[in-house]
Amino acid sequence: ADLLRRGRRRRRSVTACLALATTTTALQLNTARSPTDIPALNAWLKPQVPGIGTKVEVAASSTAGWGLVALRSLRRGEVALEVPSSLCVTGASARTRGPFSDLLAEAEKRAGYSWEPLCGDVSLIAAQVVVLADADDDVWRRCCWSFSDDDDDEDAGLPFLAEDAAVLENSYSSRSFDALRANADDDFAWLAAHGALSCDLATFRRGVAVALSRSFPVAGELVLAPGLDFANHDDYAEDDALETCVSKRAAVGGFGSKEKPYKIVLTAPEEVNKGEELRVSYGPLPAAAYAETYGFCPSRGVAKRASAACELRFDLDPSDRFIDDKRDILETNAEADGLLGDVVFDDGIQVCVGNRADSEAFFDYMRFARLKALNGTDSFLLEPLFSKEIWGFLALPISEENERAALDALADECRATQAALLKGAKSPPSGGSDAVVALLERVRDVELAALDATLEWIDAEIANLPLKEYYQERRLKDLGLDTEWCAEDAQWSGSRVPGGVDW
Repeated sequence: ADLLRRGRRRRRSVTACLALATTTTALQLNTARSPTDIPALNAWLKPQVPGIGTKVEVAASSTAGWGLVALRSLRRGEVALEVPSSLCVTGASARTRGPFSDLLAEAEKRAGYSWEPLCGDVSLIAAQVVVLADADDDVWRRCCWSFSDDDDDEDAGLPFLAEDAAVLENSYSSRSFDALRANADDDFAWLAAHGALSCDLATFRRGVAVALSRSFPVAGELVLAPGLDFANHDDYAEDDALETCVSKRAAVGGFGSKEKPYKIVLTAPEEVNKGEELRVSYGPLPAAAYAETYGFCPSRGVAKRASAACELRFDLDPSDRFIDDKRDILETNAEADGLLGDVVFDDGIQVCVGNRADSEAFFDYMRFARLKALNGTDSFLLEPLFSKEIWGFLALPISEENERAALDALADECRATQAALLKGAKSPPSGGSDAVVALLERVRDVELAALDATLEWIDAEIANLPLKEYYQERRLKDLGLDTEWCAEDAQWSGSRVPGGVDW
């Protein structure tokens, strides 16, 4: 799911998922924890965000923190609130309007080149939020965001904010938890060095935490929408509920402006009674992404099943004599299928394996692994003659040897990841809050279970290799040459046509 926009030039492997991980409640780094600030926040939102004050309002959540509570009954699909683009913060808007945009423009002029953040839109949104909170806009500072240290909530249960970096470096997950912080720190170093930010590193990190946990992916863009950012997660909602209830729609106005106005609309995913909390699904993501982005792992419902996964990465072999042919096939077809930059990165693929062996993740992996393993007598499929068909061929087994190699590669990676996770469990680091350590241990347990399930599936697939139908058999069947020839066929009736076979 990932997806996290990521900086295209990453010095470290990091998945900053755009489809923000599902959590019981979004990270609340704001002074609105104090009930005395909630009326001020609602008073500020009401005239600017249609729906606030009439249909929903920010109020205490029945489970944790604050959420959106219905002021009257809402029908399924009814619009609950509409956030105008003028209030929203995106990576694009951080570059073009607001107080940070001017600072960034001057910094890029001093640097002599355009800044490309390693954390992508996350760092841009974080910088805009930090500058807004430090500006004279009292509402943003007092009612929306606060970056003052809280002794009782130093890391807000979020691994990214852990005080002791050793906690992040331990092998709790196949995901590198310390990579996100290292990339964010690099982004801050550039901004500070070129005069775009005057805050300290801790403040910027909390801004990144806000951008990660309180933004929503809408129409392929990460959007921080005041009001909507208080919508908490529903573990029982369907995986695609976020796409159906949070949308971007055109708005009137904006004449003479280069930026076309729009509004971010939240509709009720189901019937909500007066006084109940309106919750949404943040989408299906692996447990590590939930933990990194929101500071929790789902413990029930659809979200728990979807998160029971482990992220693995596989790359083409640069020493492969067919590397150029395979790279072209991968890039061309992955882009056509919409996988490039989502599942396929550079010369590799990142997939989530778990207890659902029929999922798209396994399909994507097997097609990639079959391509990577094409060698020997199977390499004829790399000829230009098959350039338009090979991506379709790879969706099904090629040969028993090729299929075995693909499954063995997956099994080897699963076992290597298991070994690293178990090694980390034997030597846990000291430091870090109890909440963060407990969360990361939960991620490790989920991933180990997912890897066990994957290895069981691989064993079953290997046992069934002799029963599978491979490329040559399918090709002969398509040509009508899959039966024994006999004298009766001399009349050349039926599907066998002499001299006209496409071998």
